[in-house]
Amino acid sequence: MRLSTSQTRLTLDCVRPQFGADAQVMLFGSRLDDTARGGDVDLLVETAAHPSVRQRALATMALEQALNLPVDIVAHQCGTPASAFERMVSANAQLLELPAVDDIGTAGRPRQRRPTPGLAGTIFRDDLIEPAVATDEWEALNRTHSRSCAHG
Repeated sequence: MRLSTSQTRLTLDCVRPQFGADAQVMLFGSRLDDTARGGDVDLLVETAAHPSVRQRALATMALEQALNLPVDIVAHQCGTPASAFERMVSANAQLLELPAVDDIGTAGRPRQRRPTPGLAGTIFRDDLIEPAVATDEWEALNRTHSRSCAHG
């Protein structure tokens, strides 16, 4: 599959607000072929409620802007008869899911720290960057900084 973890996250984040959190989002078409290059993002979205043209248009626009790639969405309501095309693409479609994250923030891989002179004290977790300071310590630092800025 030729979608990175961050592209998968963006896809789910753009599709689910339009079709519901329980929507099943599946990738089909050329992006399933790891040897191919380029191509659009073809998605089959299965929803509990009848998908509207507006929902599909809003999700498509949001995704195309977020991914900077052309996107096609085929939406289908679960429990209703599928068209011949929907049956054909669902036969090879792959469900989009984010990798499971364990308590250290990795997806089954050891954490990799990268040298980052400008980001000292930063932890990289897959595609996320976060400070290597506990939340309560971070808030205390921000309060101290806010007070010194207000008086200085």
